[in-house]
Amino acid sequence: MRILAAGGGSGGHVTPLKAIAHQLRIQNPSDDISVITNREFSDQANMLFSGHKDIKVHSIFAGKYRRYHSKSALWHILHMPTLLKNIRDVFYLGIGFMQSMYLVAIIKPDVVFCKGGFVCIPVGLASRLLNKKIIIHDSDTRPGLTNRILSRWASVIATGMPTEFYPYEQSKMRYLGMPVDTQFTVLTDAARGKFKQQLGFETSQKILLVTGGGNGA
Repeated sequence: MRILAAGGGSGGHVTPLKAIAHQLRIQNPSDDISVITNREFSDQANMLFSGHKDIKVHSIFAGKYRRYHSKSALWHILHMPTLLKNIRDVFYLGIGFMQSMYLVAIIKPDVVFCKGGFVCIPVGLASRLLNKKIIIHDSDTRPGLTNRILSRWASVIATGMPTEFYPYEQSKMRYLGMPVDTQFTVLTDAARGKFKQQLGFETSQKILLVTGGGNGA
């Protein structure tokens, strides 16, 4: 089977692809897997997949639509740095779409998996036009613009949380959780206590880690 996976813009969209690719390799080593990310994240993506020499990583131009909910529509027009970047990225989107058409045509995937991020827009559009099966995964309870667009063409929508949190068509959704690489394991209480002590905390203290990109933090 030929599988094309897309994600980019941040590690949160690419590291799950590594976990999925690793599991696919275990289940069926003969699968042909390719990954598409945006050119700004290509170095990190190549590093993440450096242990999988047989997985091809491609990079494309991808345009991002910047919109800030705390700002008015007029602000988005008058704020020149934001306006100019959005205009520039319209052209990036067009270039990325042509690159995606080429890659999907030559890879000939049986299925296209879109994890999220603005890079999935040109890949998803190209896959739709070339009549490829599309699967998307949504980690957030508030779907982003990319997944809202691609959801209408997706055969399956995998979710990171229970399906009642999402506005997608119920028949398409599958609650699967987050893809996590097997190198990450659940620590025992003793191991957690040891690490807390190394960080200068009492073993009985509760620690909350806040991390993420976009609205995640």
